[in-house]
Amino acid sequence: RMHIWFNITRLVITPGIICGILIGLDCGTNLFDTIPHMAKLVVLLNSSLPSAMLVILSLKSEGLSETAAVVAQVFVPSYILSIFTIALWTSVGLILSIPNDNGKYFCER
Repeated sequence: RMHIWFNITRLVITPGIICGILIGLDCGTNLFDTIPHMAKLVVLLNSSLPSAMLVILSLKSEGLSETAAVVAQVFVPSYILSIFTIALWTSVGLILSIPNDNGKYFCER
């Protein structure tokens, strides 16, 4: 259960919240007019990436191999699942950040 919750929150819920915030601020205010659309795409993609493997490497270097093995059990499925979720959030980000055939962005449609 913990693995499922970890993966869903990190790969689906967090980027969903960030996407909602970006859409809300971009469509509802003029605060983001000066920020390039590709920068917003980068923010969305960064929020959808799995956590760093640096934790596992740090644990191993400190001689905590057993702890690193337990932590790796959480990270490996996350990285496998992230292949699909990153593609999903990239698609969403491109829809939001690339103009359509009329040259209008998502919030201008």
